[in-house]
Amino acid sequence: MAINGEDHISGERPITMVTNDNGIDASGLRSLIRVLVSTNLYEVRFVSDAEFLRMAMYLLYESSSGYGLFEVHGLDEIGQNTEAVRSSVSDLSRFGRVVQLTAFHPFESALDALNQVNAVSEGYSPSY
Repeated sequence: MAINGEDHISGERPITMVTNDNGIDASGLRSLIRVLVSTNLYEVRFVSDAEFLRMAMYLLYESSSGYGLFEVHGLDEIGQNTEAVRSSVSDLSRFGRVVQLTAFHPFESALDALNQVNAVSEGYSPSY
């Protein structure tokens, strides 16, 4: 991403996507992007609303037995409030239409599960 004519090139940093409905020239958005880039902790990408809505959304669920990766569908149907999310999860048939299991990685042992939980709590991700 180029900001003020400078390209930001990442190595192993996490990707942070920034979007808003007023575009990149919205008040404060360029400042936010500059600050994120200046920390050198993230690869920052600006994504338009149209691009954002076309992107696949995934949910990583951490359970005691392993990691589940779900593809999320129908975000517009759920809405943006907590009550709508709760109702979609409590209704199993609706939940099945909203998310689809894409992958599951079981933990090899209780020790592996403990190590994974500790790693996630410290901000590290597994290399699966």
